[in-house]
Amino acid sequence: MGLAGKIAEYIVEADLSRMPAELIEKGKYCILDGIGCGLYGLEFEATKILIDLAQEWNGRPEASILGARVKVPSAAAAKVNGVAVHVADFDDVSTHLRGHPTAVVLPPALALCESRLKSGRDLLLAYIIGIEVGGKLGKVMGWSHYGAGWHGTGTIGTIAAAAASAKVLGLDETKTAHALAIAVSGASGIRENFGTMVKSLHAGQASAVGVFAALLAERGFVGSPTAFEGKSGFWRVYSGEHEIGRWVDELHEPSTLMELMCKRYPSCTVTHPALDVLEDLARTDPFSWKDVEEITCFITPLNASVLVYPRPINGLEAKFSLPYCVAAFLVHGKLDLSHFEKEALDDQRVRQLMEKIKTVPDENLGELTRTKDLLAPTDIQIRLKNRTISKRMLEARGSASSPLPNTEILEKFRVCAGRILSTEKVGEAIDLILSLESLPNVTTLMEVLAP
Repeated sequence: MGLAGKIAEYIVEADLSRMPAELIEKGKYCILDGIGCGLYGLEFEATKILIDLAQEWNGRPEASILGARVKVPSAAAAKVNGVAVHVADFDDVSTHLRGHPTAVVLPPALALCESRLKSGRDLLLAYIIGIEVGGKLGKVMGWSHYGAGWHGTGTIGTIAAAAASAKVLGLDETKTAHALAIAVSGASGIRENFGTMVKSLHAGQASAVGVFAALLAERGFVGSPTAFEGKSGFWRVYSGEHEIGRWVDELHEPSTLMELMCKRYPSCTVTHPALDVLEDLARTDPFSWKDVEEITCFITPLNASVLVYPRPINGLEAKFSLPYCVAAFLVHGKLDLSHFEKEALDDQRVRQLMEKIKTVPDENLGELTRTKDLLAPTDIQIRLKNRTISKRMLEARGSASSPLPNTEILEKFRVCAGRILSTEKVGEAIDLILSLESLPNVTTLMEVLAP
């Protein structure tokens, strides 16, 4: 039996009744967060283009596009919804995956649960399995995979999507193993496309390939039993760092889902520690942005290769610009969805302050990342007219060491979903998602999520 077969055993045997209550609770709130992001993402041009294309493809109308009364084939719905969940870069992130797990696991699980008339319990179980399989593979692949230029959301996320899809379809161990092997050959996504529409397409593509791989396997399509560990397999080709055989053992270690970080800001996670520092200083040592002479943000060399837009020209680039995010936060006293729209990007106060902000790679922080498995440790030095402030933030709020309270996740959902749904429907959606175990049919939820 190859490694895919061993992972398939885990997927087939997993059962919600054997999972701890706190894991199930976390899963429901992460699903809530992901759906909220997906509803807000409906407003982005990238999502609109995908919706138009999906409708042109025609096909069986079996799965819904979030927030729209449009049904398309399951793989197409997963693709569109994957883009929608991720396009605002407000969706959750995993240190293990080095990417965005819910954006690649929730869309395929939703699409197949709706098309196959599955229950909320089926959705929740498939979601948790996809998160665990993807997260633990990410942990084995390590930082070398990301450092080589791959985007884990698109590469590892494809495997996670296939795992969730296979569970929804109820595939046996043999067919589940084939679904995983098929998905390997669809894994893609490079970091050079960060700050463009393509970054969100990584999530959509992974979601769609996961569905496609599982549907192919269901019909008897086969892949290599050594697709992961073979001489030309996933681990070697995609620059794995740790022994690939550990993937199986890791599945029985503490949960990846419990370490998922629900975001407080709609920007690249690497920007968040600096923003948390500014929020703290606003309470403990306040100053005016007008008094700033220079701000230096020290981040890891790898993270410096991600934040590549010192002078962004649009909202997607701004999400990967530490000078913009820091300047906008200082000028406005916060950083929310509105600050990535054109009017905010053209604010001359922000633009002037950006000229005083620089990002510096620091190898000492890089070493912290490797030894302590931190995502974005940051040192920030703020030189004012009358004093200098220096602060360090090892992990952003929302991470496993400082998780977002459920009340904040609920409020975030109300804000995001409220752009598309009525207040009444927002409340109905919250009630249904937080009681998924009792939902007989996912179609009920999808109906509520359409205006």
